[in-house]
Amino acid sequence: MSESAAPAGMPQNPDLQVPGPVKIGVFVPSGVPGVDPALLLRWAQIIDDGPWSSLAVTDRIAYDNLDPLMTLAMLAAVTQRVTLATSILLPGLRQPHALAKQVTTLTRLAPGRVSLGVGVGAREWDYLATGQSWQERGKALDRFLDTLHSMRDDADEQQVGPRLADIEILLGGASAPALRRMVRYGDGYVAGGIKPEFVAFEAAAALGAWAAAGRPGRPRIVAGSWVASCLDQDDAAARWLRSFFTTGGPPLMVNSGIWRGADAVRAQIESYAAQGADEVVLFPCVSDIAEIEWLTQVVADLPEIPVGRPTPRPPTGAPSSVVPGTLDVVVGSGTPEGLVRQ
Repeated sequence: MSESAAPAGMPQNPDLQVPGPVKIGVFVPSGVPGVDPALLLRWAQIIDDGPWSSLAVTDRIAYDNLDPLMTLAMLAAVTQRVTLATSILLPGLRQPHALAKQVTTLTRLAPGRVSLGVGVGAREWDYLATGQSWQERGKALDRFLDTLHSMRDDADEQQVGPRLADIEILLGGASAPALRRMVRYGDGYVAGGIKPEFVAFEAAAALGAWAAAGRPGRPRIVAGSWVASCLDQDDAAARWLRSFFTTGGPPLMVNSGIWRGADAVRAQIESYAAQGADEVVLFPCVSDIAEIEWLTQVVADLPEIPVGRPTPRPPTGAPSSVVPGTLDVVVGSGTPEGLVRQ
């Protein structure tokens, strides 16, 4: 299949349907350094029993976080209902066949419950740490997706396997290569940590590329950002985000920052849904069990929130010099000490 055309037989669908009420997912704190694995199990059980649509993990290499796929494999054993999601996995940092085997294994361990969000990432540091090419990161992602796609077919015991079972694949980014990638391989678009008005621009681009390729229906649009119960902008949540952003993240102009308190969380969900997101994934910045208990109650009390159509418009107001919802967190850049180009 070409990157710009839909598979043969797929009908044109210029009038893309908008799904009904927004779904709400949540990250587990596998990205918080030193998190207790037993605590992750408790989070997962609360999520699986609660109003949540998905349980998500994030990905880094040069950081003290848990490996995303190993974490999901563990949490698959203590959940039955909730979707297990990566948001996002960075395939360009890994050997494609070995990573594809991990993904297909997860689809067998949690049948019908895997949502694979993938992208190239925003941190050159991770690529330097693994000796992978930052300049070739898009090609590396394509190689992985080609490998994973080839594993949909029946294989004999000497081929890379197991065979890929049911899976949703979401692609990050809205550049021309990212949109071609989404149309060719994916089921939709995923974004994290950017303001709703910027999600609207990228969601509109995803919808347009989908329709132009003749793909049926509508691509899934998933967005979300960081949340905290505490209103203090110099709390543990801000300190974690400061650590996480030391070597990069969404640029300050588009960074949604931390949404604090129940009213802000509700406003966040409504804002993303209004801009076309049919799932909003919340990212708590601390690992306390009280945080997921609080957030679960906030979401349980929400009425149904309809999904709108993206209405791209220029952002208003001057860009902040720090990440919103924090006292002095900025987004890092540059080449970290101790890492050299390979």
